[in-house]
Amino acid sequence: GTGVVTGSPPNLVVPESLNKNFGPNTGLTFASWMAFAIPVMLLNLVLAWLWLQKLQSWYPGGGEKRSQDQEDRAMRVIKESYNKLGSMSMHEIQVFVLFLILILLWFFKTPLFMPGWGDIFNVGTVRGTTVVVGSATPAILMSVLLFILPQDYNFWPFVPWTGSVQNSPSLITWRLIETKMCWGVIFLLGGGFALADASQKSGLSTLLVTQLNKLNLNSMPFWLVNFVVCLMTVSITNIASNTATANVLVPILAEMAVTMCINPIYLTLPAGIVCSYAFALPVATAPNAIVFGHSTMKTSDMMKAGFFMNIVCVFTIAISINTYAVPLFGLDEFPDWAAIKLENVSMCENVNPFGSDSVIIPVVT
Repeated sequence: GTGVVTGSPPNLVVPESLNKNFGPNTGLTFASWMAFAIPVMLLNLVLAWLWLQKLQSWYPGGGEKRSQDQEDRAMRVIKESYNKLGSMSMHEIQVFVLFLILILLWFFKTPLFMPGWGDIFNVGTVRGTTVVVGSATPAILMSVLLFILPQDYNFWPFVPWTGSVQNSPSLITWRLIETKMCWGVIFLLGGGFALADASQKSGLSTLLVTQLNKLNLNSMPFWLVNFVVCLMTVSITNIASNTATANVLVPILAEMAVTMCINPIYLTLPAGIVCSYAFALPVATAPNAIVFGHSTMKTSDMMKAGFFMNIVCVFTIAISINTYAVPLFGLDEFPDWAAIKLENVSMCENVNPFGSDSVIIPVVT
């Protein structure tokens, strides 16, 4: 679930933390996230498939070619399950259309490569701040429409007036929300944001950043710092909640990036993504536990497959953030939206994150 911002709860932490600390002009939008994360996602998907194919061949009987009868039986089961689905109902079509509209609204809200519809609603306040449309606005709009639109149009003017009039429930009902909604995820995500806010206001984040700075990270190449951060994050997320890990680490990494005079996206974006790379243990994430519970695999089997993929994914995300992400997010310069957090901006004048000949001089606007 790393390809889009809404694919996984840890993904939501990164833009939320950046918007809260630096404002809405960080350049990390729904569209720019997809431009960075989808190539990484596709590459990791292919590498995972290749690794699982190789790993299966090492198990007894895993390298044997399946007979034609086995393939026919598997295909028969797939076709039977597909036929049971039937054709799409009006209910399903409407939900699909609303979902598609929601994705388009998110994508074109602030696409950066062209003016977005969200730019129309930027309003200045008397305090000198700017109020912008958040990502939750399109989601709330689609949710309201789900409660308004009917499942079937068995009423006039869609059927003759002389026909029998039938009541049609809405696409979603509150009873369904009460019984099927995963409220635990909302409390987990909201509790994580509260924990992150508490760590900032209590000074814990500042204390941790100060302690980390004593390690003299500025003397290390920034690509190495990024790799160590990703490796540390993926290690923690395999034994702890990925959402809680993101909520605790992302604000700290954003503040640490500012003290190191580098773009906060350089550390927070890969850290937020690798929080979803919890492959090694059944307790790491709910999908792991579900697969483990419905299979005959041992914990060691999941660890064999998962640990290697953890390392592979850390390498791919580290390479991606140091290559095509640099021009995509402007990582080769210290942005002005982050420079305003520094009391002494001149300390960043000679910082050179990627070893180029240019000198980074942040400009505070």
